[in-house]
Amino acid sequence: MPQDDDVTELDEIVVIGQRRPAGSSGAYGGGGGRGTGAPDQYEIDDDPNPQPDGPGYDPCATPEGAAAWNADAAAAKAAQDFMSEAIRAGGNDVGPRGPNMRNREWGAFLLKSSGRDIEVGTIIPGPEIDWSDLTTDFSVDLTGANNANYMGDVHTHPGGSPLPSGEDWDNFLASNARARNTPPGRPDETFYMYVITINPDGSIGTIHVYEDAPGDTDDPPPTEIGQEVNPNGRPC
Repeated sequence: MPQDDDVTELDEIVVIGQRRPAGSSGAYGGGGGRGTGAPDQYEIDDDPNPQPDGPGYDPCATPEGAAAWNADAAAAKAAQDFMSEAIRAGGNDVGPRGPNMRNREWGAFLLKSSGRDIEVGTIIPGPEIDWSDLTTDFSVDLTGANNANYMGDVHTHPGGSPLPSGEDWDNFLASNARARNTPPGRPDETFYMYVITINPDGSIGTIHVYEDAPGDTDDPPPTEIGQEVNPNGRPC
């Protein structure tokens, strides 16, 4: 049996972030980026000036960190809002166990509101899906969105793919470029796209995040599945 003087005191552990690698069943707690990454756990220390991704770092302490955190939380809220709108719509949007999210695509812009808050913009339902003809076009509602408050978008994929389509990505980059380059411009802003997968039974699957940061090149659509966002995420 170990003696009292053999006991090692452990520092308190804090989980930072609202993300985890795609496909993980572990705890949420990672930072940003286009692709997957390991969740981060940090020991709290007494450093009065903790560095990003280091001990004691508070992601909500900086505007950049708060933006990512609050965007994740807004995407999680959007998933719940989409289900509520499906129930309200009724008809084929409701199945035997609740909302049938496979009936159509749902989407909204993410908008910067007062201070550092990010909110879900006007929710727009796409047309009902004819699974024998998947050529129907869909776009989110521009109501309330402008180059000054635009932060990205969130939308569902009724077919279940966690990756943005080519059209998704092209539209995302075009919106980002307008926001960055329209005077007075926002050249230092990071923008966020969230893809919500839908399960075969019509229920919500997972939320995946993709970022377009300053200086990123206009790459083709990602082929690496983005980090998974906590569906119960809360804002700063």
